[in-house]
Amino acid sequence: MAGQSDSGPERERVPARFARLVRAHQRAILKFGVPLLLFAILLSPFVELALASGRVLGGVEVAGVDVGGANTEFLTRQLGARAAELSRGQIGVVVAGKRTQVAAERLGLRFDVADTVRRALLAGREGSWVARALGFYRRHFRGERVAFSAAFSDERLAQVLAELERTSIPDPPYAGGIELRGTEVVAKPGKSGRRIVTSGAREKLMHSFSSGTLADVELEVSTAPAPLPASAAEAVAGKARSLLRGPITLTASDPAARLELQPSELAACLRSELRDGALELVFDQERLRQLVETTRRAVEAEPVDAGFEIDARDQITIVPSKTGIRLDIPALGGALLGAAASGDRRANLPLRHEPLPALATAEAETLGIKGLVTSFTTRHPCCEKRVDNIHRIADLLNGKLVRPGETVSVNALVGPRTLKNGFVPAPTIEEGEMVDSVGGGISQFATTLFNALFHGGYEVIERQPHTYWFPRYPMGHDATLA
Repeated sequence: MAGQSDSGPERERVPARFARLVRAHQRAILKFGVPLLLFAILLSPFVELALASGRVLGGVEVAGVDVGGANTEFLTRQLGARAAELSRGQIGVVVAGKRTQVAAERLGLRFDVADTVRRALLAGREGSWVARALGFYRRHFRGERVAFSAAFSDERLAQVLAELERTSIPDPPYAGGIELRGTEVVAKPGKSGRRIVTSGAREKLMHSFSSGTLADVELEVSTAPAPLPASAAEAVAGKARSLLRGPITLTASDPAARLELQPSELAACLRSELRDGALELVFDQERLRQLVETTRRAVEAEPVDAGFEIDARDQITIVPSKTGIRLDIPALGGALLGAAASGDRRANLPLRHEPLPALATAEAETLGIKGLVTSFTTRHPCCEKRVDNIHRIADLLNGKLVRPGETVSVNALVGPRTLKNGFVPAPTIEEGEMVDSVGGGISQFATTLFNALFHGGYEVIERQPHTYWFPRYPMGHDATLA
């Protein structure tokens, strides 16, 4: 008990002494201490600036990441990782009460790490000395947020907003159009509706990503008038009625062709569409293609290369090339509308002269092929299976043009000798014995070709002789194919 009574007064003496000390030096403290404290407070921002050279100032945050004190290298790595994370992120977008998830990838979002690093390093270092001092206290008490530098693809953003309107708003503005009831055309005038207010939508979406919050964004919706007056639908309906007034005939002379379409057939392909701010009468291309398929097969043709014919006197005649022909389906709608506007409801069938031949007549004439250079003959007995293979490989190579300086391989030109490629089993040399294999016998063709080339003075880069000699070939002048 005695110890307790002594400790109380002892504890009280220290604060009492401190209080008397403060009172005794109060004037000195007020005179020197307060100015020193104020000086230290005012000096703190500039001390920080000096000590944090090359580093981000304290209290700076980028996209939810505290980057205070980071140098350029560390900051670049840190923000690069955050940018990659945000690029894979998605946010909820609310339109007319309906929430949809939108991924950064769909918006074509791209982050600029280098620019964000630059802006983070400048945070608190710009402006007057007063602004920097005030910024110091603001950063340390409230923090300073730097948004990630980023940009959307304008095209993808427009696509996303259009899709959100289409899927979230049940009553968008209607530009007008036509309704077909058989061959009867009914004009459907446009009407007002709701749509997304695009101004400000970009900023809201961007803030959710660049701030790193990935918070839901609600886009404003407002009532918009009909995009076009009622007269636009009436004009399109008038064109449709003119088109369906009776049959339409399209013809061509080279090649000769005639296409006649009845109103019921045309009506099945018709629709209206808003294009570049105007309502237009258009054809469904796939339905139109199906409708004219028979005519298309009749008129279309593949290109034919120029060729060379050798007569009995070994004189060369150039067989002219032919350009391919295609029915121009995209231009067919315009031709039908043009015919409908004409007095006799007739127009030209739109044909395109394409594709071009690989060897045109004019080019063939410049090659200087004037006559037969060389030939060689070997004989074989009739009607054997090997003869079928000889004829088949000859057909595959007949008319092949080898241009000056060009190198060709018979194997590469002919391709695999298979049943599907038209070859049949026949005797072939395998390990010194004759056995049946698909394509057997074509070595006689190879030997005949080799001798023709050899005696014609052409360069034969590579050839393989038989493993033994056949009397029908000149000794040592043979070739085989494997």
